Amino acid sequence: MEEVDLEDIASIDFACSKLKHRVLMGTNLLSGFQKWTIMPGTKWCGMGSIASNYSDLGQEVAADICCRAHDHCLDQIHTGATSGNFTNTYSHTLSHCDCDDKFMQCLMRSEDQTADVVGRVFFNIVGAKCFTREEIRSCKRWRLWFCMEY
Repeated sequence: MEEVDLEDIASIDFACSKLKHRVLMGTNLLSGFQKWTIMPGTKWCGMGSIASNYSDLGQEVAADICCRAHDHCLDQIHTGATSGNFTNTYSHTLSHCDCDDKFMQCLMRSEDQTADVVGRVFFNIVGAKCFTREEIRSCKRWRLWFCMEY
């Protein structure tokens, strides 16, 4: 069995996410528009990414590191996709709220002007939504209209 390092896994994950984005958004339909939706000096901060691989970062490294980590959140619901009984009808991918919290902390920790702008745009102007997963409880024993035991 051959060992695979983290960089190889990240590169494969990056290639898969780029392919998924192209399939969902139409092959090159948005490529010109997409470049205008990426924060100047970054390659990961905006709609999708313009990075050529996982290690490719823009001049604004601190912001890009945070955006790249957020883009690789393991629990996401892409536009038009369904997870459980929820379909994402928003124009952007929804990330788990834990990922958004980590994103905010990363941006704040960087104490960088570009990271600050990215945070303000993402959280205050766009007001991106996030989601949580909660276990649905069902009542095992009822007494009139009250649940006595879950």
